Amino acid sequence: MRWKRPILIASAVLIGVLPGFFFVFAGAFTDAPAGFAHPERLLSYVLVVASYAALGAVFAWLGPGEGWRWGVWGGLAAVLMLAWYTTREPQAWGLHLFYGLLAVGAAAAAGHVVSRAKARRTIEA
Repeated sequence: MRWKRPILIASAVLIGVLPGFFFVFAGAFTDAPAGFAHPERLLSYVLVVASYAALGAVFAWLGPGEGWRWGVWGGLAAVLMLAWYTTREPQAWGLHLFYGLLAVGAAAAAGHVVSRAKARRTIEA
């Protein structure tokens, strides 16, 4: 089972590219009106949180160890894409930082909750 952890890490990063591109990068790239609380932005925030929470939960359930770490691996692709895009559009660094925090935070929080539930379930069994 030595191969399970590296395969899951690579899978989490690679699968994290999909919501990273379609939700995070698209949300940061769109020409929505300025402001963090505009309805178009709020919808993209919900999509980012939902997709990365699902990603973190799935990998925390599949992987060994602490679940929040799987969330960080899953959100890594979004952070890297945002870091690259910030070099192209530095005036929106605050928005990009916020999207990165949403992605990693949602995945890590969901991973933590799932790993705690998984640990509790194995203790009770």
